[in-house]
Amino acid sequence: EEEAAEEACMSTIFTDHTKLMLPNEFDITASYFVRFKGRTSGPQFHIEIAKGLWTSTVEIPVTSDGWFDTRVWLPFGPGIYRMSVMKPRDDGTYVTDFNIYVTAEEALYGSQRLQVAYPDRQELSVEDCVNVAGFAGSDRVAVIVQKLGTEERDWTFLDVADGRFLGKVWLERGPGRYSVDVCSPDPSEDLKWWVQTGFYVTRTSEVPSTRRVQLAEPYTYRPVSRDGRLMVSGTTSEDELVLFLGKDGQQRAVAVAVEDGRFERTIWLDRGPGEYRLVFGYPSDRPDFYWFDLALTVTNECDEDLRWLVPTYGVESDDPVIVELARELTFGCDTDYEKGFAVYQWMIRSIEYDYEKLEQLQNGEDLCSSDAGALETLRIRKGVCYDHACLYAALLRAAGVRCRIVFGRGAPSEGDMGHAWNEFWDGERWVPVDCASGADYLYSVGDMGSATDYFDPPDYDETYERVQVRADWHEVPGDYVVDEGDGEAAD
Repeated sequence: EEEAAEEACMSTIFTDHTKLMLPNEFDITASYFVRFKGRTSGPQFHIEIAKGLWTSTVEIPVTSDGWFDTRVWLPFGPGIYRMSVMKPRDDGTYVTDFNIYVTAEEALYGSQRLQVAYPDRQELSVEDCVNVAGFAGSDRVAVIVQKLGTEERDWTFLDVADGRFLGKVWLERGPGRYSVDVCSPDPSEDLKWWVQTGFYVTRTSEVPSTRRVQLAEPYTYRPVSRDGRLMVSGTTSEDELVLFLGKDGQQRAVAVAVEDGRFERTIWLDRGPGEYRLVFGYPSDRPDFYWFDLALTVTNECDEDLRWLVPTYGVESDDPVIVELARELTFGCDTDYEKGFAVYQWMIRSIEYDYEKLEQLQNGEDLCSSDAGALETLRIRKGVCYDHACLYAALLRAAGVRCRIVFGRGAPSEGDMGHAWNEFWDGERWVPVDCASGADYLYSVGDMGSATDYFDPPDYDETYERVQVRADWHEVPGDYVVDEGDGEAAD
């Protein structure tokens, strides 16, 4: 009886269910939180927090003898709150016992689990990213970003140290208005997150950028090319980038070298005029699988057909070393046919056939691995048929001659394996050229005269079985794996 009398004297707010020592008025002013201290007759103590359209319910821990003492955060920023003390009904629901009104002079956004200190308002504008900072009782928080009017959501995870978190959240889908939800993890279920607060942010910058890729050029998400090419440069946090160029259900992959976080690459739009989709990818933990990041829509206004004239996978015809060598080899040539023959003569004299690599391929190794292609073949001065074909195509394309790689059968040195050679356009027809067989014959026999028989061979249709032209573009796969199957039917 004495304890009950002491409680009644200390409490200025009490009902048959709850006796409050703090707060001790129905209308108070507070900053950030309100301390609730008192005693309840029930096993649980709930408070419903409301401000405008925002509501939140807090369950306050109660001791075995009914006491509670805790801070209840004001989670919806400055303003007037209604904090409803709830009491249970017999059917398990709750009803309001009484209300306390709080004028919050200062308040964070969030909940009892998580409070956001910045942004300190629920509507703001930024260039391309927003800093998010606050307090949380978990090890990390999740930030979900969604551009209004779209279905895609981007997730950013921020680590929590000493109860605090701070991180940069990118608005990765171009200018416009975004909703941003800040979430805490479900303590009882992995991979489940609860939204604790949110805000709206408008991105004003039209320069393409994400957390991993920031472009210096082009300056817009919808660039226009008038000459069939697009210069792409910028900075990245990744060690490797692959660009996926898509048009009309077809795509090709373009590897981009990254040095000290910077990259620069010319992208050729070689499927004629129209709209292209250019997507930046970065490697995942799975082999040959790339995650998508930044995406651009490119309009090509060039009517010129650039097929087999521009650099492609393994045919690095824009490399300065190859460009200079092609210029030297074709100097003084008047026709594309003469250029093709001049480059062929240099190839069979200078690039050996790699029998050791052929043996490795016969044992099942991938022909079109990372050590295949024009530059590597030029560097080591040897290769199998596919390597010869890549270098020949690169040199002719660098000299302005349309040249493609062909797969099929017909070379004695390849045995039962497939074979790769070239065809170049001399202005009237596709001229067949087999550099690998010419080099192999010259090395084995030493007869330069007969070795030239593999340039535009007169019995081409009888001795070669032409299966397909190497496809630099492929059907877009469902999981967007980089298709490196350029030599699928070769060697």
